[in-house]
Amino acid sequence: MKEFELSHPDKIIYPKAKVSKLELAEYYHRHIDRILPHLINRPLAILRCPQGQGHPCFYQKHPDTLSKTISNIEIKEKNGQRQPYMLIKNEEDLIHLVQFGALEFHTWGSTADKLEKPDRIVFDLDPGPQVEFTAIIEAAKVLKAGLEELNLQSFVKTSGKKGLHVFVPLKRVHDWESVKAFSKNMADKMVEIAPDKYVSTISKAKREGKILIDYLRNERGATCVAAYSTRATDTASISVPLSWDELDSINAGNVFDLANIEQRLNKNDPWADYFSIKQTIKSFH
Repeated sequence: MKEFELSHPDKIIYPKAKVSKLELAEYYHRHIDRILPHLINRPLAILRCPQGQGHPCFYQKHPDTLSKTISNIEIKEKNGQRQPYMLIKNEEDLIHLVQFGALEFHTWGSTADKLEKPDRIVFDLDPGPQVEFTAIIEAAKVLKAGLEELNLQSFVKTSGKKGLHVFVPLKRVHDWESVKAFSKNMADKMVEIAPDKYVSTISKAKREGKILIDYLRNERGATCVAAYSTRATDTASISVPLSWDELDSINAGNVFDLANIEQRLNKNDPWADYFSIKQTIKSFH
């Protein structure tokens, strides 16, 4: 880590996992070639925990006081005003954000050069109380099969917490409205087929024993935690790409963490083809 200066490198930022700021920065540094493609040039929201995990944390999307050290882009918001949003353009930006206490990196579904044309669809499979992880795996497979019927290839990763994320890479030709309508249609179809298992509305009252098929991460400005980002959890868990073939061997959404990630990243990248997939969707309005 000689390339970048960290203040208080020995500060423990994950108390229970005993991980220091330097160790977190070194994780990103060692695997920058695997991680950076999932972050680069996407408007960001970060979860900052200046005192470390277990202390007060907050989400931040505007650079504010970080603007002199972090790349950014001006984006027109719903009220018509233009606001700067953080971007990661290189490893230096990433390590600077670690320096400022970023424990999670959440990205838009589009990149800075084509903000209004998303390049992915995300389904967040979020379990309600009393849901076994095997049911989340089943939901991911049902979703994969439904997408395959539409000739769409999908990819799966752990959320780093309780659930799974299913990503559908897209050619950058659709607008946000079309992508959201498509993802809502897919989620509603799953609910229609198995209303005892799935819901597509956020209401917690309806969530007991069911899995939320969250399609709302496909709106302009919405974000999803990036592949290989750490989470602000006791174990310093990580959101990790999987192959569909290994899904049955995973028993939790937080199975990977900073203690076991090295062994994982020595294997072939299960998402190696992700960025080469160029596919389109049918519109649902």
